[in-house]
Amino acid sequence: MGGTITSVIRHKDGTTIPMQRWTNSVPWFYQSSRLFTDTDEHISDYMSQWYSMKTDHEKNNKSGQFEFPMTPVYFPSTGFVPDEYGFIVLDLMKSQIISCNHYTNIRTIDMVSLLMSATGARMGEDENDNEFDDFVKLCQQGRITQYLKWNREDKKFDVKDITFYDVGENKIALGAHGIIPLTREYFSKSMNDLMESNIRFIVDYSPMTIYDYEHDLNGITKAFEHVKRDFELSPAELDAWSLNIEEYGSF
Repeated sequence: MGGTITSVIRHKDGTTIPMQRWTNSVPWFYQSSRLFTDTDEHISDYMSQWYSMKTDHEKNNKSGQFEFPMTPVYFPSTGFVPDEYGFIVLDLMKSQIISCNHYTNIRTIDMVSLLMSATGARMGEDENDNEFDDFVKLCQQGRITQYLKWNREDKKFDVKDITFYDVGENKIALGAHGIIPLTREYFSKSMNDLMESNIRFIVDYSPMTIYDYEHDLNGITKAFEHVKRDFELSPAELDAWSLNIEEYGSF
């Protein structure tokens, strides 16, 4: 399942590009190790297809004979306005990420998702699925140092520290789960045990600040105030935001 989400990139020079994107591109872009090591190239790769469809729309809008099936989904753009699944912003000028969406929590990587990637369970959907390999790179970068573990007694997630990481052997220690090799073979062999662990790894985005608002009336109202404070919205975008909030208030 999935749909459209507004993804906004503001470069260090203040140039702001709002896009409507399909939801599955969000974790690929915002949780990638390349976001921290090859930022400009990673952004360029993320936007290249969008630019191609932008050109496609400008060229073929009158005829409706588009080269890419997703072109009429992304264009015409609604601008910096929450879409079906909300919005998320990478703001390089202010070194922040602002998120208000109900598709994914960019702060965490779910064990189930890693298992699907490690075992090739998603190959039918994405032949280039490399989430597991990229997770290992995040560990190597020191970006994964904590995880959330479900506390059945208190019915909440507890924050746990990863107490040991062997860079050479690519092994991590997860408390009662012991030493876990970060290999596809181990994850495939131990799939049932790892599936039951109900672990979510926390991504460290420092020095960027993460603002993650709940995707409800209170959350989107606070997100709107944040966006208005840090960005210059057009009158049409301001009206669309206000309408969006009114619709949430009617639920």
